[in-house]
Amino acid sequence: MTTSRDTVLRLLQDDLAGEHAAIIQYLQHVWRMGSAGGDIPCEVQEIARDEMRHFRWVAELVVDLGTDPTIERDVVYVNGSPAVDLMLLDVDAEDRAIRQYTLHVSEIDDQRITRVIERILVDERVHREMFRGFVGELGGDPDAPTPRPDLGPFSGQREASPSAQRQATEEPDATGPFAEDRPPRDEIVYVKPAEGTGELNLPPGHDQLIAALNSDVGREYTTVLQYLFQSFVHKSNRLGKELQLDMAQWHMKHWGWMAERISELGAEVAIHHDQIDRTRDAVPILRADIARQRDLARHYGEERDATDDEEAQTILGRIQAHDEYQAGQLEELLRAAEAGEFEAPERTSAATSAEGDDAAGGDSPSGPPGFTVGSLFGRSQDE
Repeated sequence: MTTSRDTVLRLLQDDLAGEHAAIIQYLQHVWRMGSAGGDIPCEVQEIARDEMRHFRWVAELVVDLGTDPTIERDVVYVNGSPAVDLMLLDVDAEDRAIRQYTLHVSEIDDQRITRVIERILVDERVHREMFRGFVGELGGDPDAPTPRPDLGPFSGQREASPSAQRQATEEPDATGPFAEDRPPRDEIVYVKPAEGTGELNLPPGHDQLIAALNSDVGREYTTVLQYLFQSFVHKSNRLGKELQLDMAQWHMKHWGWMAERISELGAEVAIHHDQIDRTRDAVPILRADIARQRDLARHYGEERDATDDEEAQTILGRIQAHDEYQAGQLEELLRAAEAGEFEAPERTSAATSAEGDDAAGGDSPSGPPGFTVGSLFGRSQDE
């Protein structure tokens, strides 16, 4: 059997969309459960770290084959049910992942790719049993049906629009975390009361605060994807390592701090991101990154001064300082790029169409990469 390159492309991009959704769904469940799940949320967060590793491994396979990794995501299904139902949803997600990866191993004849997939399958099988165990710990039946077994990670049902990504590829200046026309994230959904009370314990201006933080979550989510994409493209040089080891990690932490505050206020955390700039040339992308970091710092400073919530003030002030520092880091990287230190691989002519149409395939690395995105949540959010 010889699998065509386009077929392998499609399979790997499907795997990326599933892993992306699993990360978001599991983190959402962590935030929703809070202390109600005892130690289980910490265990689920560790599983999300594993999915981040998988996401990176598959993305690098895609880049090695000359195309862009998708940032599309399968639909994430989150409901307001008790923690036991959330864990049942995650059992289903792992069941679908195991089926999909097992099928892809049988359909792909490149041993370097299948070796990575088989490594991922080891984790997914363990995750499934862990989630089933969490269901039992919460007093539920691991074999009980979930509310929506047809939706969620690895369902093949996409949340993002391929046409939107095509526009982002063709018009990168009009997209990204600082695009002027980015839609507001102002829908507020309350899902639980404050801990230990029968009602929400909200600060003055809570609706505006939650809406602002959810909008910021969208900015941070998009920024993480932006830096991860750039790090995948430049994975063989220092630029890729610094973008992932430092930039993406800290923006992931920012995202987590904001999400935790939103959850403490009893509201649902937004799970939307904007499109990203897919420029591969290091010089223009670093210039854009510097401008973005400075815009973020200015935005968070203004937001900090406008809120009366002391915890939000602390979070926003810390993030502002981080963004100002990161702008300086990026300026150092820009000087290296202008000196010709970084060169990104070119896309192949057959692999430049918008994601969702043609996917990536071909040779994989000899094994899973050494650095993993799992360290993004390797420490508690207040460190």
